[in-house]
Amino acid sequence: NHINCIDRLWQLAPGAKVILILRDGRDVACSLKNRHGDLRRGIERWINDNGSGERYWSHRDVHVLRYEELVEDFRSTVTSIVNFIGEEFEPQIENYHQTPGNHRVRMAKRPQGVSGKDHERLRSWQTSQPMFDGRGKWKSMTDDEKGLFKSLAGEMLIEYGYVENNDW
Repeated sequence: NHINCIDRLWQLAPGAKVILILRDGRDVACSLKNRHGDLRRGIERWINDNGSGERYWSHRDVHVLRYEELVEDFRSTVTSIVNFIGEEFEPQIENYHQTPGNHRVRMAKRPQGVSGKDHERLRSWQTSQPMFDGRGKWKSMTDDEKGLFKSLAGEMLIEYGYVENNDW
């Protein structure tokens, strides 16, 4: 929900740099369905969050990137991020998950649940792991689920360049 706090952030810290990450809405909806049990809620969240963020895309203090680019080409994508914030890429960034003093508790194994306190434990575990490839979750959607996504957010998916002419 941080997407809805950008103006407030800039009131508190003028000139703060903001990084917006786009992700295939189908994968987002599947992840949120896994957490909340409701695909429609996940689709609507993706629509609302990205819709809220669009007005910032061309702002000088905002850098927009795709999750898929981060997974496919970590070094180049992170280099663009660190350059945007006025820093230089350092090779140890690629080993972020091994950094001592990580702000989250290191966990040896993944928690079972994905909601409530388990959700926080999951996030802690995830930040101590190498980059995770969460692309393609949507391929397990049923035809009805794909139809629901198309009806609610198909045009937005096309607009964002994730599919061409609803060809998925």
